[in-house]
Amino acid sequence: MTRLTHEQYCAAVQAADARFVELARGADPATPIPTCPGWTLSDLVRHHGTTHR
Repeated sequence: MTRLTHEQYCAAVQAADARFVELARGADPATPIPTCPGWTLSDLVRHHGTTHR
């Protein structure tokens, strides 16, 4: 098991968030999210933003 330092963990979260933003930007907010039945991209972005506040 690899243990990350706090700095490595923060960098990994920042990279994942940047990728999420890149994929979501410009996409149709009404796009359904197959792994979250009943959710749209707009719902997922709102949820993701709330968890990081």
